Amino acid sequence: MAAAALAIVLAIALPASAVLIAFPATFGYWRVGPASLNLSLADVTLAFGVIAAVPLVPWRSVVVRRMARVAAAYTLVLLVPVVFHPSTRAVVEAAHRLFLIVGAVGVGAAVAGTHRTRAGLRLFVGASVLVALRALMDGLAHTKPGSLLPVAAYPWGIHKNAAGFLFASAIIVLVIAPQEVQVRPWIRTAVVATLFAGVAACQSRGSAVTLILILMLWALAHQKGRITPAVVVGTLLIGVMTVVSVNALFAPDERESRFNSLDSRIATYDATMALWRDSKITGVGLKYWRDPALTGEVAFGEPHNLVVSALGESGIIGLGALGVLVIGTLRAVRRRKSELATVAYLIVIAKVIDSTLGIFWVAGTLTLPFLLVGLAAGASDRTRDDATAEATTGSAPRSSNVLA
Repeated sequence: MAAAALAIVLAIALPASAVLIAFPATFGYWRVGPASLNLSLADVTLAFGVIAAVPLVPWRSVVVRRMARVAAAYTLVLLVPVVFHPSTRAVVEAAHRLFLIVGAVGVGAAVAGTHRTRAGLRLFVGASVLVALRALMDGLAHTKPGSLLPVAAYPWGIHKNAAGFLFASAIIVLVIAPQEVQVRPWIRTAVVATLFAGVAACQSRGSAVTLILILMLWALAHQKGRITPAVVVGTLLIGVMTVVSVNALFAPDERESRFNSLDSRIATYDATMALWRDSKITGVGLKYWRDPALTGEVAFGEPHNLVVSALGESGIIGLGALGVLVIGTLRAVRRRKSELATVAYLIVIAKVIDSTLGIFWVAGTLTLPFLLVGLAAGASDRTRDDATAEATTGSAPRSSNVLA
């Protein structure tokens, strides 16, 4: 309680600095507080960031307003399945999802609006490097007899898929918008190499495939000249890791185990789709996998696929709501003419791709894309205001990378 009170006081007293904590805290996978709340450190720090961000958010921003409408539309549509399958669990989860979207966008917009974009991105990249180094240490320390790959790293207990996606996102930021981070070229090369090695150490196949696809998409559509040798070598590294790791799933000892990642996913998909067939329109309820009455004696976890999960939870209506959220978010940032907007756009796509083999609604990995959407919103709004001021007074606009 004392720590929470101190955090609230700091958020109120130093709001412009408090909002920055949400960026490195995207790695806050650890659970805090009462078990009944099931909150992660990323949830808690985002909440304090929201408190600090309220007076700093550029509420006139077109993107902020659009995202508020998108989040409201998603939530209103999602309420239909919640009404048909009411439970405290479902209501809390719907509120949590709204909080993740609106809260992260608001914090990101506040950071950009107070000219701390560079600081926020540097904190995120710095945290990524620290966790990646820990992943490398874990990977080197734990080998698997008879395997070309070491045991997958879970740095400081962070799930390998969560860490892998955040490493991949940091690489995308450094490759596409290096001027927003502004580090020396040799440092950037070393950081990118470390992050690629971190993805490989975690053996997050979904994140590796996602990163390769996003870099290929961006290279084909934009400037190929920014694809440095470190990026090429790193892409080849994680590509080889993915191939070797996937092949290992079909080894005789793995195929005989019902607990390998491939068979467990298929079993969860089958169980979820069996439930969905009994309630195709509204699903069987948010977080249904925590309901013993639905999962039976052989309990199963959340499906590692956002489409299967959405159908099971909220049926065709919920899948439509998810489409509204993703398409609405992409449309909100698509027209912004900045590299921050490009990064936000691509990392939202990356999160969707990654979630075809992973979990979508996770604080931290979902917080980051919407933090970046908020950064793009705040930066574009500030740029417009600076241009207006320049036209009025003749003064030069303030750089979007200047720290206040």
